[in-house]
Amino acid sequence: MKDWLSAAAVLIVLTVVTLVAPESDKGEDHNQDLNLLTLPETSVPLSEEFDTGLINTARTSTVSIRGSNCPRFQFGSGFSLTNGLIVTNAHVVAGIDSPLVKLVSPEGTVIETQARVIGFDAVIDLAALDIGEHEMRGFDIAQAVNGENVALIGYNRDGEPDWRPGQISQHIRATGLDIYGDSGPGRDALVLSMDVDPGHSGSPLVNSLGQVVGVVFSSVKGGSSTAYAVQVNELNSFIENLPDEATTVVSQCR
Repeated sequence: MKDWLSAAAVLIVLTVVTLVAPESDKGEDHNQDLNLLTLPETSVPLSEEFDTGLINTARTSTVSIRGSNCPRFQFGSGFSLTNGLIVTNAHVVAGIDSPLVKLVSPEGTVIETQARVIGFDAVIDLAALDIGEHEMRGFDIAQAVNGENVALIGYNRDGEPDWRPGQISQHIRATGLDIYGDSGPGRDALVLSMDVDPGHSGSPLVNSLGQVVGVVFSSVKGGSSTAYAVQVNELNSFIENLPDEATTVVSQCR
């Protein structure tokens, strides 16, 4: 298996950034005031640098998520944890009563099933789904390392399997608005050198050991190869604080 580690180099100064949440074909903006002053210069690695076997294995633990309760059609990606829960972004399932989850069984059979939202946090932009018993392998979780190569593994806007190469640029504290545009305390996030498209929201970032090191939630508007992911410390805290008795969470459309 190839070593995906790469050192960060020259620092550059960033000013104001505008993020777009890639969960809808309308491409609605939602702004974040990222208290980011310097950013290591990293670049999007070539796909040839990645272990295709690991990519294919990790893909069997990811899902496509869709819903149509709200005025606009919503779609994104998600992934299975070792406890059987499915994780995605809150903005992917906001206002959706029963998200439709598509997964691939170990035998290669495509399965579609309705899910229940049992965890929802509009500030850190994470949601937990219950799809009942399934045979998907769950991802282990690890801390991201600045400069390491990672792969986004999810689904595109058409619900087809997709993946993107990328690199961790920096750990930051992203402050500003939650997914509804209200003020919030923010979240711990990763800055990525990566091309992210609609449908990729909620995708896991996977390192060279096949561990999840972040959850993709947004990209910089304007064609820049810069994206953002929720750090795993936020994910761990979110999962730990889920109630013991899982009940369906009702949320509002965005």
